[in-house]
Amino acid sequence: MSSNIRDVMKAFAKGGFTLFVGNSAATIILAVGSIIVARLLGPEGLGLYALSLAVPSILVGLIDFGINPAVTYYSTKLRVDGRLDLLSNTLRAAYVSRLTIALLVTIFSFFYSNHIAALLNRPEATTLIQISSLLVVAQSIFGLNNSAFLGLEKIRSYSNSLIAQSVAKLLLSPLLVLIGFGVLGALIGHIGSYLLVSIIGYLVLRKHLSTLDKPSQDSFAESIKMMVRYGSPLYLTGIISILIAQFRTLILAFFASDAEIGNFSVAMTLASMVNVLIFPLSALF
Repeated sequence: MSSNIRDVMKAFAKGGFTLFVGNSAATIILAVGSIIVARLLGPEGLGLYALSLAVPSILVGLIDFGINPAVTYYSTKLRVDGRLDLLSNTLRAAYVSRLTIALLVTIFSFFYSNHIAALLNRPEATTLIQISSLLVVAQSIFGLNNSAFLGLEKIRSYSNSLIAQSVAKLLLSPLLVLIGFGVLGALIGHIGSYLLVSIIGYLVLRKHLSTLDKPSQDSFAESIKMMVRYGSPLYLTGIISILIAQFRTLILAFFASDAEIGNFSVAMTLASMVNVLIFPLSALF
């Protein structure tokens, strides 16, 4: 019995340390990249960049419906219970539903970008918002991949995903800004980093899914209901957090200049470094 407890504690500590290293490295790299982009764009450009990402960031959270935490939970539970057929069915349902909704929301955001720009009091940002709409798909799949990695206890893959995205952004965004794309280049680099790592992460998971049993006969709708039922309480709290975080940016759009918003964005990036200390425990529990 004591040996089993030691094994569990050892695995727990190892997983927590891996998460800590991955999240710490990713956060530091993202902070460095943000500072470089801030220096290249200047306060005004950075402010416009932050505003362009505000609404898509809200949309990503709104379309989650508790699927991400449910994927983590059921990936663990069904694997432990030996229900690999149901696990396969659940993961496929999660990806199909999430990608479908994300694509629809992306299309909506793209075609109504002029209204979103007007809402932000920045009509000149219409093109930037059209480009940033792609973040809805890219970040949705990225988050779903990482939720599955956690549930399947692929902690190293989870950490590698975070680090790869931060490194890709560090390389792409400054390079595109230096080439002459300005704020648009920073956006493309940001979205491209999520899209690239999301595709790679999905291919890794797809390879793992191919080793599972064939999907069960449980209906697609039942799998979705099961996940939404579990994740809905967490979804509501997550929505509140996202709205609070982005509400400040939306309010600033009416009362602050692009330069002031840019300076605020840098301050918030540096403040996010605090998450390095608390993330491993919050993810494991």
